[in-house]
Amino acid sequence: MKKFITYSAGLLAFSVCVTFGFKSGAAVFGGFYHEKPKKIISAKGRPLKIIDGDSFFIGKTEIRLEGIDAPEYFQECYDAEDNPYPCGKKAKKALEKLVSSDIRCKKITRDKYRRVVAVCYNGKLNINREMVAQGHAVAYKRYTHEFDDAEKSARSLKKGIWQGRFLKPEFYRILKKQKKNQK
Repeated sequence: MKKFITYSAGLLAFSVCVTFGFKSGAAVFGGFYHEKPKKIISAKGRPLKIIDGDSFFIGKTEIRLEGIDAPEYFQECYDAEDNPYPCGKKAKKALEKLVSSDIRCKKITRDKYRRVVAVCYNGKLNINREMVAQGHAVAYKRYTHEFDDAEKSARSLKKGIWQGRFLKPEFYRILKKQKKNQK
């Protein structure tokens, strides 16, 4: 009988942890704990350096904007008349206009390059969303669908890269890497 009670109590504790644990942060058989709040990175008093349309430095911390993919710095796109233009450089300039010393970034994770992946705000303005809404980046649907509506709007209004034709940045990187490997 004692084994049955011990077994039942253990099964009950395990069931509670499984039922509530993944949503509330319960540690199996270790009680409840609270998830640490996402780290906020602020630019107050720290130098800012924009790399391209979706990454920059706050001090020595490299930030990659979560859920978006901007043209690479040297990437060219084509306008409505099929003339090439430096869309990567335009994306960088657009990000420079949106970023200021008031920027705050909420860390989501780190990527394979050890960059902080974050959603960033200038006041109440979501910079990630704004880059997509202005047509200077695509929604990176592989990771989130948070910015799909902004992309749909930019596309229908033919803003930025949507005015003509372009290679999605991820495909541009793959093509560039293949060309480099063939040398």
